Amino acid sequence: MPNKYPTKEEILAVSPAFSKEIIKAAIEMKRSWIENRDDHEMRFRAIYDFLHKASVIYGKPEILVSRRGEYFYAPDSHLIAIGDKLSIISSLHELGHHLFGSSELEACRFSVHLFKQVFPRAYAKLTWDGHMLKK
Repeated sequence: MPNKYPTKEEILAVSPAFSKEIIKAAIEMKRSWIENRDDHEMRFRAIYDFLHKASVIYGKPEILVSRRGEYFYAPDSHLIAIGDKLSIISSLHELGHHLFGSSELEACRFSVHLFKQVFPRAYAKLTWDGHMLKK
């Protein structure tokens, strides 16, 4: 069975164009994330607020955000589930599915390139493991 996930090279080959609005919203999330380094609930709120703003910016249906043990997107209910361990990249990836559908390539490109643009120092510290970035 072929791997449904794209390679690092496929993900990095094309950088999506991001609007000023989405960059501004992502920078607001970044500020809140940094300011609330020791507050798990406030960091969740930063992600939550960004996901809702992004959905509006892209003109997509309102999303539901729920805390679950793992990350996933349920397209029928527009639910983005946030895992126990907060991850901006994983949250962006699931948002990518909400915005662009089931394509793993599009969701990966969206999440990696937006993270890279808004969190360049953090991105530089990550390593690739297949299609995923890890600390």
